[in-house]
Amino acid sequence: MISIQKNVWLWKKHLENGHLNLDREELKVKFRSKGKFLKLYQNIDFILWKEWDPIGVSELARDEYQTYTAKIFKMKKSERTIKEISEHLYKLETLSMGLNGNKDNCDRVAKMINELKIATHNNR
Repeated sequence: MISIQKNVWLWKKHLENGHLNLDREELKVKFRSKGKFLKLYQNIDFILWKEWDPIGVSELARDEYQTYTAKIFKMKKSERTIKEISEHLYKLETLSMGLNGNKDNCDRVAKMINELKIATHNNR
């Protein structure tokens, strides 16, 4: 059984009987580098929620834009430009959400995301 299927099966068993038997070694390998990027991911999520908020629901729905965080996070990690991030945000607004879009706000938010630092051992 491949590791993801194994852990899904073990998680299902945990839900059924309360015993947590996930393969800890597999999980360590999978999530080893996640801590390094956790703060960056959280900062991007916060910016999308508080600063981007194209539908104006930040006070009502904290998780409204969390489905977009992973893609923006990957773009940031791969050093995409402010323009590329802004264009992606604008496409989300106009194509995915069906809004008119606010290019200036997308530019502003993309700049904020671009300026975030990736934590290293020296700048945590």
